Amino acid sequence: MVSIRIGVQLEPQHTTYAAFAHAVQQVEAMGVDTLWTWDHFYPPWEDEIPPKVKPGSTHGYHFEAWTLLTAMAMLTQRAEVGCLVTCNSYRNPSLLSNIAKTVDHISQGRLILGIGAGWRKEEYIEYGYPFGTALDRLNALEAAIPVIKQRWEEDLPLPIRQPIPILIGGDGEKITLRLVAQFADLWNSGASPR
Repeated sequence: MVSIRIGVQLEPQHTTYAAFAHAVQQVEAMGVDTLWTWDHFYPPWEDEIPPKVKPGSTHGYHFEAWTLLTAMAMLTQRAEVGCLVTCNSYRNPSLLSNIAKTVDHISQGRLILGIGAGWRKEEYIEYGYPFGTALDRLNALEAAIPVIKQRWEEDLPLPIRQPIPILIGGDGEKITLRLVAQFADLWNSGASPR
């Protein structure tokens, strides 16, 4: 028998923390299996900007992903939590391994590490990160995942969940799918079935 798991992504844009926290608790009460947020620095979707905010504005309400994941872990008891997906370029892989391990402990082993190569050029520029090419970002992702996994084996305390599941986000057929096959437990894709 096939089992179906239900996940919900809550976008932390154009909202207050109180409203976001309330939504997290309501969604878990509905019985979902996984709760997700995203790793953007400001609201990315112009079609979702409320009328009072100028289109294209980066100044709408928005909250940072890993801080929210910590809150989501504290606000829930059962659902797994994760980020769809963490931009690999925004955090050093050793630091990200430590952040993820910490959220793993806070959540009592309910973290899924969602990670991808990054794509939103405007955010890179706004926050001073080098954007490079897609190949640069994919190569950095490929180099980062073994570092993250190695740190989980060495840094104390060890993660509760052994191993912390890794979800890779992206659609590239040549490199991303190879990385999914090599490193991932889960895959997040925006591609439509053919």
